[in-house]
Amino acid sequence: RTAPELVAAHPARRRAWRRQHRPRQRQCLPFASTPDRKPPRTPPTAAAPRRPESGCCMRRMTPTVSYARGLEVFNGATESGHPLSVYLVGRDTRLLANVAALLGPEVGYTPLSTHELLSGAAAGTPIEALVADQGEVAAVEGEASVLEALSVQLRLVVGTWGGVEPHGMSGSGDGCCGAAGEAGEWRWLHGGVCVFVDCGAPWGASELVRAKADCVARYLDGDSPEEVLPKVVAAIAGAIEADDELLKRKGMYTKFGCRGDWPELKPPGWDPEKPDEIDPYLPPEQRSGAGEASQAA
Repeated sequence: RTAPELVAAHPARRRAWRRQHRPRQRQCLPFASTPDRKPPRTPPTAAAPRRPESGCCMRRMTPTVSYARGLEVFNGATESGHPLSVYLVGRDTRLLANVAALLGPEVGYTPLSTHELLSGAAAGTPIEALVADQGEVAAVEGEASVLEALSVQLRLVVGTWGGVEPHGMSGSGDGCCGAAGEAGEWRWLHGGVCVFVDCGAPWGASELVRAKADCVARYLDGDSPEEVLPKVVAAIAGAIEADDELLKRKGMYTKFGCRGDWPELKPPGWDPEKPDEIDPYLPPEQRSGAGEASQAA
């Protein structure tokens, strides 16, 4: 007999054969009865990067340039024949001096502070005492003289003086703002890359400095100099990459004597004291004011 005939003849064998050849039941999976519903996603093993909090908007505005990349851009630009100086301008004098002291050795420049230089020139008298004794105008003129002397030098990182706030009005934004608060004294600053180191706190010279500076490094109030340094380097690198001719034009401005004609440089021989006078060292057709002279003739 064949196997099916033997199975059919004996019920016990038939039941055993059915158990042996019974198809295996498939294991029910979760959500199998509801195919439209998708199983929950398992969270990734690596945590997603945290987004800045809503109160940290200034961090998002900082240029996205790494510290190493910023130093590479700065060193590459200055070593290609366009050395210059860096001026840090802002409200916090001590912070600017400390950042300058950190940045100088990184790029091989000499760190200086106009606050300390002016105090040293006055036999160690604090600049706040000079303001109290001689007035704000004398202190501003003193810092302007220091900046004029530094404008002919290269490879400096200079932290400027943020001024003195009036007594009892800390953070009000009023009071003396140093030489950076005077538009006429910026002629000595334009020879280098000017960085406005700003935390958003009230300062009387904020609008002027923002308009005059080459770049802005934003930080949070309370940041240490080590935390502000990468932001300053990123701001400088961003300014250099945004304008390929920036350092070259800065060098020309310094060679012409820091005449105050930044950013539109005038021809050689132009005198800031006589801005409408014809330049004596150029051909007649290239002299400034030649058009007015021909019309008058």
